[in-house]
Amino acid sequence: MNPSPVHTHCTFAHSGTYGHECGAPATLTAIRNSTKTSTGLYYAARCTKCAAIQLGENSGVRFFEPRNPEKHVNQWI
Repeated sequence: MNPSPVHTHCTFAHSGTYGHECGAPATLTAIRNSTKTSTGLYYAARCTKCAAIQLGENSGVRFFEPRNPEKHVNQWI
């Protein structure tokens, strides 16, 4: 397994804007299902403004939790 901690900045980007992530300090972690992690969950960093957006990279998000760098680590298969 290859662990990958969640970023400290918001990685949300609107559709079609690859490389233009928000970049604001992340206060939340978006959690969605994944077949590419050993836990079956994928974690992504979000600021409160981008967490409110329900489209694009946030579609499929099950829920948000306060950012926790020790708990929210993607364990890639």
